[in-house]
Amino acid sequence: MKSIPPKNKIVDTGEEYIRILNQIPLVVSKEWDYLIVLDGCRYDTFEEINDIPGKLSPVWSPAARTPQWMSTMFDTKLQSWDDVVFISGSQFSSNYKKLFKYHHQGMLLDWDDEEETISGKNITQSALGKLVEFPNNKMIIWYTQPHVPFIGEKRIVYSDIDIGIKTLLTIKEMVQHPKFTLEYVYEAYEDNLRYVLSYVKKFLSFVKGRVVITSDHGNGFGENNYYGHENARVVTKFLREVPWLEVDLDKFNKLGEKKNE
Repeated sequence: MKSIPPKNKIVDTGEEYIRILNQIPLVVSKEWDYLIVLDGCRYDTFEEINDIPGKLSPVWSPAARTPQWMSTMFDTKLQSWDDVVFISGSQFSSNYKKLFKYHHQGMLLDWDDEEETISGKNITQSALGKLVEFPNNKMIIWYTQPHVPFIGEKRIVYSDIDIGIKTLLTIKEMVQHPKFTLEYVYEAYEDNLRYVLSYVKKFLSFVKGRVVITSDHGNGFGENNYYGHENARVVTKFLREVPWLEVDLDKFNKLGEKKNE
C-alpha cells in the first residue's frame, strides 16, 4: 500500500502558496467513524452558515469535480475500503461499489420526484437504517446537497429552468435564466446548505464516535467570471477550499437537550 501523504503541507492553490491541510490523508487515513460529505460545499459558505459545534478547518480538495475526487480518494493503493458502508447520494460512486462492505446507490433508491433530486431526508433515512444493520462498521454518508438543484426555502429545480432531469443543471444556466439573479442563485445555494444541515443534525442525534463533515469541491458564483464547477482542471480557492469539521458530539447533544427542555 502506497504511503499516505502528509496531512499538513504547502499546497499550490493556483493563486498563492499557503499552508493548508491536505484533504487526501485526512480522508484515506480513516481516522473517523462517520464521514459526511456535502456535495459541492464551499468553505466560506459553510463557515458562515453552519452551527454544528466542533473544530472547523479549511482543507484543500484534490479535485473540482466529484469523479476526480473519488478516483483520488478511493485509490486502493492508498487505502482499503472493505470495512466501510457507503450511503451515496452521488451517481459516480457506482464505479467503486465493489470496494465497500456495502454500497447504497441513492440515485436508484432515494430519488424524490417532488424535489427532483436525491433528498436529504431519504439519504438520512437510508443511513439510519444501515446503522442498525452494520453497527460496527465505518460509514460514509454522501448528501447531494448543497449541489444543484436547490431545494431549500429558495428553490431552483429542473422544472424551473424548463430542462429535463436527464440534462445537467448548472449554476451558469441558473444565472443566465431571466427568472433568477446571481444574488438569488447564491441565496438559494445557502438555503440548500441549511436544508441539508438540518438532516445531518438528525443523523448526528443517533450516532456515537468520531464524526467529520466535509465536501468534495466548491462552486463558483461569478469569481473571475466562473460559475459552477464544470471544469475539473480549474485550480482556485472557491473550487478547492472545502470544510473539514470534526464534530463535537458531546456539545451537540447537550445543545439538543437544552432545546428540548
